[in-house]
Amino acid sequence: MLAVEKDRLKTAPGFESKQWPPMGDATWGTGIHEFYGQRPYWMDKGESSASMDLPIQKASEIIGRAVQNDAGEKLGTIEDLAIDPDRNRIAYVVLTFGGFMGMGDKLFAMPAGVLQFPGTKDFAVLTVDKHRLKATTGFDKSKWPNLADPQFAANTYDSFGQRPYWEEDLRGGKYLSSAAGKPCHNCDRTTTAQGFVRAGNTFCCAGCANKTMCTCGAVPVKAQP
Repeated sequence: MLAVEKDRLKTAPGFESKQWPPMGDATWGTGIHEFYGQRPYWMDKGESSASMDLPIQKASEIIGRAVQNDAGEKLGTIEDLAIDPDRNRIAYVVLTFGGFMGMGDKLFAMPAGVLQFPGTKDFAVLTVDKHRLKATTGFDKSKWPNLADPQFAANTYDSFGQRPYWEEDLRGGKYLSSAAGKPCHNCDRTTTAQGFVRAGNTFCCAGCANKTMCTCGAVPVKAQP
């Protein structure tokens, strides 16, 4: 669901499909965020938007990229990215290792924080030692696990020594079914089957509570006649 009015969308900044703008330029990025009434996420981290290059890459440039370790050994390939649209985060990178260390043709979901992108589009670096990597449990390409399962997510992050990003993004709030059908404190929408409650205020999602982006699919509040 695109929460942008038709008239506003008609004046949205665009670009040619064969001539992409420099998306790593913070000035360009700030203008895009301001047009849609969003605060640039890098400002929430205390970073200035002036004269700044952001390490932004397209998903199509990342998927299919080779993966190697710190020693330069070729490990495998990035097969896919799993997105958490509510919090605007990459939840997992999905890798395949082929015959490396006998890991076969399975897929492996890992926290995005275990990968580094050293300024080249030729490869990414996996910062996981061989012993931990060999103990990682994979899954068949034709039988993916439920990536949204909280227990699967917690186990995956814990096994790689990563702090779950949602623990920080929730920041004391929680999703409650008792908050269903109520107006969002941040946008012109109502909550659906549950609402996100923090400090006594109800939001349609954690994205609105964090003032990043509403992507939960809640319906806009109808204007009163």
